[in-house]
Amino acid sequence: MSSTPSLISRLELLPFTSWHVRVTIVCFLGLLFFGFNNYMISASMPQIVSDFGLGDVETGLLLGASFLGMFFGALLFGEVADRIGRRLTFQYTILIYALSTALIAASPNWIFMFLLRFMVGLGLGGLIPVTLAYLSEYLPARVRGRIMAWSISMFSLGIALSYALTLFIGLNYGWRWIFVSGITPIVVALLARIILPESVRYLLKKGEIKKALEIVEEIERRTVGIRVLTQEATRMEQAQDVVELGIKSLFAHGTLRITITFSLIWTAVCFVCYAISPWLLIFIQRELKYPVTTGLLYLTATALIGMIGTFTSGFLCDYLGRRITLSYSIIISVAFLYMLFVLGGNPSLDLLFLSLQSIFLASTWGAVYAFTPESFPTEVRAAAVGFCSSIGRLVSFIGPTIVGLLYTMGGIFPVLTVNMIMAIIAMVAALAAKETKGLMLEEITKATRLHQRY
Repeated sequence: MSSTPSLISRLELLPFTSWHVRVTIVCFLGLLFFGFNNYMISASMPQIVSDFGLGDVETGLLLGASFLGMFFGALLFGEVADRIGRRLTFQYTILIYALSTALIAASPNWIFMFLLRFMVGLGLGGLIPVTLAYLSEYLPARVRGRIMAWSISMFSLGIALSYALTLFIGLNYGWRWIFVSGITPIVVALLARIILPESVRYLLKKGEIKKALEIVEEIERRTVGIRVLTQEATRMEQAQDVVELGIKSLFAHGTLRITITFSLIWTAVCFVCYAISPWLLIFIQRELKYPVTTGLLYLTATALIGMIGTFTSGFLCDYLGRRITLSYSIIISVAFLYMLFVLGGNPSLDLLFLSLQSIFLASTWGAVYAFTPESFPTEVRAAAVGFCSSIGRLVSFIGPTIVGLLYTMGGIFPVLTVNMIMAIIAMVAALAAKETKGLMLEEITKATRLHQRY
């Protein structure tokens, strides 16, 4: 009897097959359009600034609008995903950000655009926790770290796509046509409805054993062509406690330390990425004296080159661990950004510094995306990722405005100094977290609950 694996064990023992590839591709497409839709504003900002006559403070507010939406979206949809399921929430968030992005094309002024960018952020902020929770709950422990880290490559690809479209379409036909293309992710929502099953771990925590069993059997038939006898496995799963927890459990004894640690990580990493990255095209113009077309070419190229960081991060997470990969990657990334503006002026050297900054920043996000969902119990995983990322998104909203004020008052060096301080905070928080490399999610959950008892 005891040799019969539980449903979770059966999921973990499956090889990584074409079924996992299909599910991963759908989730990756959602993340690709996250990068695409979110960075449209950065790529188009020089044109928008000119059309609406914006100053640095208004520019910072507009760049940060989607991050304010992400703050509320991550809080709201992380909780929703733990209550109605990962699959439906994934579809809803995509529909929200796709429709809102397309409507931006009709913006008569920057305030109207700000409100729509807030709605875009609402959907984007909800997409992250549900996607990370969903993927982590289906990927076997032996490959989970690298696949989760590789997911960040979709952001890089989406960012490159937004810059490329601006270069070839936006500069010739106007920025509004770029936002019209933001409706495209609706196709991903339709694919999700057809391809994605509900998370087995989510169903088990809800006590829906029969549905979970049907999904596992279907996966087994498609992947290994066999149907394992499941009577004992079903009894084992029914014997588990069905735990209903809300977001307040993130502040319970045993979980509070994890919540604080990852909130700090998301806060610091989001500042390093989203406070300065939206300004990069403008800084490249003003500080390095490049024209818009050259800046767009550089940012398109380095976004694609940054994908190297996501793939190396995946292997580093599984071999060196999440803590080391995250902490060293973010410090190296901000160091190369500092070198870009201190030693910049030579086109080849500038492209090298910008590329290396992009590679290590992507590596940082790869580790964050692998590390965060693994560190929380299944029953609050999406809500936990939503909460931690929402704190980061709030900083991302405030960050571009802070950068605009710092730049107005003191130029580029105060901006780079604050950026380095935030990177150090992220490094310290990452090193303080508990390593999850190679562990099943249930092992991590069990350790957390034992800590809660004592």
